[in-house]
Amino acid sequence: MAVIELTPQGHILNANENFLKTVQYSLDEIVGQHHSLSCHRSEVESPAYTAFWASLNRGEYHAHRFERKNKYGKTLFLEESYSPIFDTHEVRSLAARTSAIGQFNSTLQLQ
Repeated sequence: MAVIELTPQGHILNANENFLKTVQYSLDEIVGQHHSLSCHRSEVESPAYTAFWASLNRGEYHAHRFERKNKYGKTLFLEESYSPIFDTHEVRSLAARTSAIGQFNSTLQLQ
């Protein structure tokens, strides 16, 4: 299972080796970067993406199939779950657990 830890604002704190292999980044390349690094621009610029982060900061759990991209822009289809981690009365960080379900090759066929 791939795991990434994020700040409530969406910045990457840590990631395990499985996550790094999935997105083909090194830990040094992604720590401090925003979650949007692995998202397509159309998603990041959407009202739904803003609402997603607002709901996570309210402590809401999310589990969905998401379309993401790796370091080289290749589309990945991932089953992701986002779990807020609380410290006293506020969200301290978020843990996202991911499993890859497929990717498109250059001919856009699901592998």
